[in-house]
Amino acid sequence: MTPISNYKRFITEFVRRHMVILGPNIARDTALGVTGLTIDSTGDATDITGSPPLVMQELINAYMDLSAPVTQLALYSLLDQYPEVKAEYNQPLEKIHLVCSLADGGKI
Repeated sequence: MTPISNYKRFITEFVRRHMVILGPNIARDTALGVTGLTIDSTGDATDITGSPPLVMQELINAYMDLSAPVTQLALYSLLDQYPEVKAEYNQPLEKIHLVCSLADGGKI
């Protein structure tokens, strides 16, 4: 079982990446809406109550509702940095679909 401190570090990095991309208010407000997760004004995960993998999944789902490609990019790169969290995450990783209006046909 992965220590809760590893989940806190993972979630902190995940929230902070979203703060940079989505803006601090949107990213923080989204994270604050996740049951069992407490974060501070800097995006630091200060407490996780309940099952850390379930809290993490709820946070992922909340960010996916805002921007699936952004969330997938952040998630996949972080999972590679936290192999113990990745092992417990145990969800299939879908292919990331990016759209660029400058590319021929609109998809990369």
